[in-house]
Amino acid sequence: MKEGPDTYAHRLAGDCRCGVTHGSTTVAVRAITKAAARRRPTKIVATFDYHDANGVVQFQTVKTDPKDFFQRRPDPKRQGEWINNLQGVDKTLPWGLPQLLTADPAATVYITEGEKDAERLRDEGLVATTNALGAGNWTPAHAAWILGRTAVALEDNDAEGRKRVEKVAATMPGTRILALPGLEAKGADVSDWLDAGHTVKELIELAADAPIWEPPSAKRASEMEPNDLPQILGNRRNLRESTAEGMTAIIKANEPPVIFSRLGSLARVRVNETGRPVIDALTENMVTHRLANVADWWHVTSTTSHEDSPPPAVSKNIMAMGEWPDLPGLKGIVECPTLRPDFSILDTPGYDPSTRLIYVPNPDLVLPAIPATPTREELAHAIGVIADVFADFPFVDQSSRAAAWAALFTALIRPAVAGHVQMCLFDSPKSGTGKGLLCETIALIVTGRAASMFQVPTKDDEWRKKITTELLAGATLIVVDNIELPLDSPYLASVITAHEWNDRRLGLNESINVPNNAVFFGTGNNISIGGDLPRRCYPCRIDAKVVRPEERNGFRHEHLEEYVAENRGKLIAAALTIVRSWYLAGEPDGDAPLLGSFREWCRIVGGIVAHAGQSGFLANVKDMHGNMASTQIGWEGFIVSWYDALGSELVTTDNVKAALGAVDGIGDPIHPDFRQAVPDELAGELTAAIANRQNTFNIKLGLALKKRVDIVFPG
Repeated sequence: MKEGPDTYAHRLAGDCRCGVTHGSTTVAVRAITKAAARRRPTKIVATFDYHDANGVVQFQTVKTDPKDFFQRRPDPKRQGEWINNLQGVDKTLPWGLPQLLTADPAATVYITEGEKDAERLRDEGLVATTNALGAGNWTPAHAAWILGRTAVALEDNDAEGRKRVEKVAATMPGTRILALPGLEAKGADVSDWLDAGHTVKELIELAADAPIWEPPSAKRASEMEPNDLPQILGNRRNLRESTAEGMTAIIKANEPPVIFSRLGSLARVRVNETGRPVIDALTENMVTHRLANVADWWHVTSTTSHEDSPPPAVSKNIMAMGEWPDLPGLKGIVECPTLRPDFSILDTPGYDPSTRLIYVPNPDLVLPAIPATPTREELAHAIGVIADVFADFPFVDQSSRAAAWAALFTALIRPAVAGHVQMCLFDSPKSGTGKGLLCETIALIVTGRAASMFQVPTKDDEWRKKITTELLAGATLIVVDNIELPLDSPYLASVITAHEWNDRRLGLNESINVPNNAVFFGTGNNISIGGDLPRRCYPCRIDAKVVRPEERNGFRHEHLEEYVAENRGKLIAAALTIVRSWYLAGEPDGDAPLLGSFREWCRIVGGIVAHAGQSGFLANVKDMHGNMASTQIGWEGFIVSWYDALGSELVTTDNVKAALGAVDGIGDPIHPDFRQAVPDELAGELTAAIANRQNTFNIKLGLALKKRVDIVFPG
C-alpha cells in the first residue's frame, strides 16, 4: 500500500506522544504536517477493525479522503481514543478473524486484496479475509489461520494483483487462484465485478473450477502424488484446538480401523516377524507416527512456513485423554474364522464391531465354502476330515480322543462361549509319544502357526507377569510347555476362571483389566497338578505303549505339520460345518457332565463333540483327579496321618513340629508315618527346621493350613 505525504506526516507525528523534542527529525515532521494541512484537509471515510481470537479489537485500518490508509490501535488509557501506530500489536491478525473461527470448516475462504472487498463478500454471506499494511505484507502467520481449509485468492486486475495472489498461495498448499473474467479496468477487483452485474453464485462456481497454484519449480499437478491430507497448524495456537484437529484426522483416516481404544489406552494391531498378530499399547512415539501419516503439520513464523513433525505436546495430550469414543474398542484377535455369540460365522478379515474382535488371517489361508445347511453327507464328510488329522495319535481311551476334539473346537469357537473354558492337559508316559505334536496340530489349524509357549515359571510372580504379557499382546492360545514339577499356580487357576485379568501394567504402578479370551493348553509327561487346578483342567492322554515311541513309523501322515499347513482351510471349514450342523439341529446336548463354572462350555463344546460322534467327553475327569492331583492327595494322606498321630485335639504348630521330630537333637521322628506323609511343599522347610532349628516351618505350615480351611478330606 503506497503512502502519501499527508499520511506519512500524520503517522510520524503520531508515533511519539512524549512531548520531547527529537532534533531535526521532529522539526521535519512538523514541517511536513503543516504543509499538508495547508494543502488539503484529511477526512476519515471508513474504518476496518482487526480482532483477536477472542473478538477484541486490536487495531484498525483507516481509509481517508483524499484516498489513503493508515493504522491505529486503541489507547489503553483513554477509552474511545486511538494511538496512530501499531506498537506492541500483532500485525499478522487477518481481517474478520472471529468469522473465520466460527465458520463451517468446510466453507471456502476468499482472500481479497483489501478490507473493502473482504467486507463486501462477508455481507454477501461468504467467508472472506485479507491483511493490513498493504498487498505485499501477507505472511505465513496470516495463512496459519486458514490452513486445512479450501482457500481461493482473488486476483486484482494488475501486475501487483498477480504478485499478491502468488504470495498468498505460496504460504498455503492447495490454494486456488481466481482471475475474474470481465475485469477491464486496471486495478479492478471483486467489488467492481459484482457491481458490474455478476452474482455471488457465479463467483462460487468460478472458484470451484479455479486452478490450484503451483510454484514455478514445482512438479506439475499431474506428476505429483495425490495428497488430500488435512493441513494442520502445529504452533501459534491453543493446544486444545491442535489436539482436536489431530484426533479428527486420526478418526477420518481410521477406516478400516487400525487404531483402537483398549484398556484405557490407544492400541494398534501389527503382525510381528514370526507372523503372529499382536496388540501394542501406543506410546507417544507411535501416536506421533500416526499423526504424521494422517495429516500435514505446519510450523509458521512471522516470515516463514514449512512442513514439520506433529508437536510432541499434541501426542501427549491425545494419550492423556483417557477415552476416545469415536475410536472402536478392541477386545482381542482371532486368526481364523470363528463364531459370534449368536453363532453367525465371523469370516471377513478386519475389525468386527459386534464382537470387538479383529480377524487377522494368514495371507495364505484359502477357506472353502461352508454349507449354509449341511446335509448328512456333508456332516459325515466334515467329521471324516477332522478324524483323519487325529488318526495317528495313540489315545489311551475314547475320553482322551474326545478331549482332543474338544480342544480343537474350544480354540476355534472361543468367542461364542460366554462362560469360562477349562485348560486341556496333553499328557503321556514319556517323551516322543506325540503330545507336543498334537498340541501343535490344533494350534496350526486355529492360528496357522506354532502356539505361544512358555516353560513353567518357578515363582508365582513370574506366572503373573507371563500371563499379563500374553494377554496384553492378544494371545488366543497359550501353551504351558514341558510341565515337569507338580503344576500348582494360583495365578494360572485364577486366569482360567476370569473374564477379565486384573494386574499392574508392567513397569508401571497402574492397574489394568485385560479381557481374557485365551484358551490354555499344557503338555508334559505324567503331569501332576494341585491347588485349585484339578477342577479347572481336563486330560487328553496318549500312550504308544512301546519302549521308544519316537522311533515309530507307518503313519497315515508322515509329515503331519506340513499336511495341516497345506490343508488348513479345509480343516477349518470342516470344523465349522460340524458346528453349524449342531446349531441348526437345535444345539443337542452331549453326554458331558455340566461342571460348576464351566457349564456353558460343557454344554456347547460337549454338544458339538457328541454331534461329531465322539462320546465320553470329560468322563475321565475323575480319573485325572486321582492320578494327576498329587498335591491334594498328599494333603489327604497328611491329614489322615495327623489324626493317627495327634488325634482330634487342638494343637499348636510347635506340637506338630515336635510330633514330626523337628525339635529333638537328632531329628528322629516321634511318629515315622506322620513324618513320611509330609506334603512336598512343606518337606523342605521341615528339613531346614531339623538341621538349623529354623522357625520358618511353623509359618509355612500355618499358611498352608489357612488355605485349606473348611475342606473335607476323606478318612
